[in-house]
Amino acid sequence: MKMEWDDYAEEVAFIEDHPNLVKSIEDKAVNARDNEIVRMINDGMSLEKLKAYLEGAKL
Repeated sequence: MKMEWDDYAEEVAFIEDHPNLVKSIEDKAVNARDNEIVRMINDGMSLEKLKAYLEGAKL
């Protein structure tokens, strides 16, 4: 349990020390997700299936 708390503390410290890097990574993840959604629509996924997929992924 102590190791889990240590890992968590390291992650929190990294996020606090490097907010711009974390924001950049988050922005890239959002762009990648958006690109994936566009690809699914272009590949013919229905909006109903896309909605179900997104609700299942809890985005």
